[in-house]
Amino acid sequence: MTIFDTIFNNACIEAGFTQYIVYSNKDRDIKTDRHVTTWPALFRQFTEEVRPLFDEQQRYERNMVLYCAHVGFIKATPEDISVNLEDIMDKFVVFREYLRTHKIQVEFTNSPFPQWEVTKVDDYGYVFNLKLTYHKAC
Repeated sequence: MTIFDTIFNNACIEAGFTQYIVYSNKDRDIKTDRHVTTWPALFRQFTEEVRPLFDEQQRYERNMVLYCAHVGFIKATPEDISVNLEDIMDKFVVFREYLRTHKIQVEFTNSPFPQWEVTKVDDYGYVFNLKLTYHKAC
């Protein structure tokens, strides 16, 4: 695990997300590094574009797609879903601030958007497209 991965994992813990690495997402049938048991969950792709910026600060740039999800789309009431989505956004702010305090710049490449498709897991949440800029040693 790299220094970046350690900081990223600690940000998830601080925000109250359980991080899962997604290996496959064929037809919205997500295959992860372990069985998903804790919600809200943050799904992270195992292949992320990382490139050096070759600037004076020797920074790196990482493009990420994160899916912050809750479970129970079919069983939840509209009020429950609304509260859970607001909670996910609040947790994401804590997550982002943790990264920023560790000198990792977080920038949206697209606006966050809700994911409403019913899957085998029966989940819903927000998709975040991010660009993170950081020093190799964070």
